[in-house]
Amino acid sequence: DTAERTILAVEQINPGAIVYPTVNCRVDGPLPESRDLARPAGLHAHHLHFETISFKLGDDMDMKSISSFFDDMSLGRYGDIVRAKALVNTLQGPFKFDLAFANVQSVPFDKPVAGSRLVVIGKNLNKEALCSAI
Repeated sequence: DTAERTILAVEQINPGAIVYPTVNCRVDGPLPESRDLARPAGLHAHHLHFETISFKLGDDMDMKSISSFFDDMSLGRYGDIVRAKALVNTLQGPFKFDLAFANVQSVPFDKPVAGSRLVVIGKNLNKEALCSAI
């Protein structure tokens, strides 16, 4: 029931979406036929190339500084960032930062982080500016 409701929700949000139901990330049987024969599955898949950069961070970052950095990433200051995540031991305690589709969230992390780090995923990333900002 949950799977069927999810598929209906996706189809309402994006009627052109091609949905492949899976169980544990595996398709049971052959791939379903596309409903829109003018748009075969995988036609635009070659456009989904992203760069990934990861950084080790210090354990003495100020919460305000890292929050401002994530806000700048969400505004496109360092490239077309679609996702960024960080686990950081800030001066205010351990935090998890998450950027997805220009939305930034920061929440306290439930335990100290072993090695503060950041991962950035996107296109046209300005690596030099990211390094300088960090």
